[in-house]
Amino acid sequence: MFPPASAAPAAQAVQTRPRRKVGAEWVPAAHGAWAMLLLPYLVGIMLRLAEGPLPAYIWPLLPTWLLGYFAYNALTLWLKSGGKPRYLRPLAVYTGAAAVFGGLTLWLRPELLNWALVFTPLLGVGLWRASQRDDASLLARGSAVAAACLVSAVVAAGSLEQTLTLGLTHPVILATLALWGYFGGTLLYVKTMIRERGSARYQAWSLGFHLLVLAAASWTATQGTLGWNLPVFFGLAAFRAALMPQLERLRGKRTTPRQVGLLEFALSVLLLWVLPGATAG
Repeated sequence: MFPPASAAPAAQAVQTRPRRKVGAEWVPAAHGAWAMLLLPYLVGIMLRLAEGPLPAYIWPLLPTWLLGYFAYNALTLWLKSGGKPRYLRPLAVYTGAAAVFGGLTLWLRPELLNWALVFTPLLGVGLWRASQRDDASLLARGSAVAAACLVSAVVAAGSLEQTLTLGLTHPVILATLALWGYFGGTLLYVKTMIRERGSARYQAWSLGFHLLVLAAASWTATQGTLGWNLPVFFGLAAFRAALMPQLERLRGKRTTPRQVGLLEFALSVLLLWVLPGATAG
């Protein structure tokens, strides 16, 4: 009726055995990247809904984008490691899965292939810097930010040719530029809080970039092509970029990456709320 006594320690060992963590080659360690991956896609969806029904290609486009990013992450780690084999399996799995969904997306909308003219050099910069073990540089991360922000145009406008015909005041262009302004500023701000903590140069770059974006958004709003809620948002973003490094210094306690990420998640949700209406003028 009862298990033998010798089985108890074995059962206890099984229960207390620590779970094996999933490596960064399978799940990217940069948790803040999730907002950058999903927000442009969701903004594109909202802009597209304002024009009418959603086309079919939009649905397989999301797994194509996410799986493609996972493959890109594994490839950068492989390049950075000097070709360690542990990264080849996730690279093959994610590349194969992305190819399946990507093929379906192109079958539904073949002209999307022309976006490769833009995404290839942008992502190529990141891969080149990874091969030099410099994947965390502003150049590498900045090119990834630009590529992610363009997803909003891929979803909302469709083809590259159609996007290029849109004027600067078109909602799709304004939304893409606004996303770049936010994520570009966030890239600099996060560096001031983590990798470049205490660097006066990076803090100056961060605050200067935020103020430049705020000025551009405010000027555009005065022209009547942008809602004022977006300059208010960028003012809030600039305030956190100026305040948080100083607050950390006054507290004498470091802000954890988790705390930095939670604040950025809240700002991303706020931007998703204000952006479609603001760019509609």
